[in-house]
Amino acid sequence: MSFSLKSGKAETLAWFQSNESKITTVVDIGPGSGTYIKLIKEEAGCCTNATWIGVEIWKPYIEEFQLESRYTRVLNQDVRTVNWNELNPSVVIAGDVLEHMTKTDAVALVDRILSVADTLIVSIPIRHMPQDEHAYENPHEAHVKDDWSHDEVMDTWGHYVFDSYRKSQKSKLGVYWLRKQ
Repeated sequence: MSFSLKSGKAETLAWFQSNESKITTVVDIGPGSGTYIKLIKEEAGCCTNATWIGVEIWKPYIEEFQLESRYTRVLNQDVRTVNWNELNPSVVIAGDVLEHMTKTDAVALVDRILSVADTLIVSIPIRHMPQDEHAYENPHEAHVKDDWSHDEVMDTWGHYVFDSYRKSQKSKLGVYWLRKQ
């Protein structure tokens, strides 16, 4: 979906605000309508001096949501093919992204990102949540792994997680802050 659930957004903004002085480059994976840049930079005025890079696989979103005028740079490619060393990000946001690939691909992607980024923020559905292409007929919107749980996220990436947020044990969405230990 080009839009995401509101859960965890205030906590993500608070994290950016408290770490703003250390953030030089933000990579927003799958920005869709630009939820995070709108929340953090445009509305809160946070990280306005940082370089903002969007990695969007679905070209129609780039045009429809005018991402090229909002981000410093937009890459129209699959995040699994990005040269992370070239981007040199301080922070990477994977907001509602990892469920769109196999667990093997998600694990490999997180490892690649954390080999260069200081922090990776993952927002992910943490209960069975199937999803198809939606109204845009975007094949990349389909959930490939639609059954993540909080326990599975922690079993998979707990060695990287330094903070997390979920509204309750029955939450639809979890937000995890990761860094290489």
